[in-house]
Amino acid sequence: MSEEQLNRQLPDHVDGRKMADHDVCLEGFVPVAKLERLDTMTREAGDLLPVTATFRRNEARHRWLHLEMRSELTIECQRCLEGYRYPIEVDCEVMLVRDDEIAKIVPRHVEPVVLDDDAVSIWEVLSDEILLVLPQVSQHDVEHCQGSASFELGPGKADASVELDVENPFSVLAKLKK
Repeated sequence: MSEEQLNRQLPDHVDGRKMADHDVCLEGFVPVAKLERLDTMTREAGDLLPVTATFRRNEARHRWLHLEMRSELTIECQRCLEGYRYPIEVDCEVMLVRDDEIAKIVPRHVEPVVLDDDAVSIWEVLSDEILLVLPQVSQHDVEHCQGSASFELGPGKADASVELDVENPFSVLAKLKK
């Protein structure tokens, strides 16, 4: 993506029907701060995601949106609560459909997106795809994590050599059996 394209913010809502009919390719960036559903997962609201959105019609005259994005997000490590850069890659293609009835009959391997008065939200589709590639529990690699030492010892343990004398809760049942 050229420097000029990176300086241009990708629009949120576009007329998906017209864009696909004219085989339009949009390149620009999406600010992470504008992706509301990622707000609680990311640390740097200033991150800019370079995105390519390609609209087209296939041989069967179906409308498609292809999104590509390769970048890094600053997310929070769940062990040490420090931010770290996580590489993300989105490369997806969705079918643009007019209503829910059509969405129900598309093949299972196709992801439909229902147009709202012919409009599609590029940002919403991008958010969905990013959420799918982010880890469920984000953590640094152990060698880079500041919380990994206490994590390896376990919660509340100051020294690995300390052994707890814990009675088995089922020992009472063993006495009753006798």
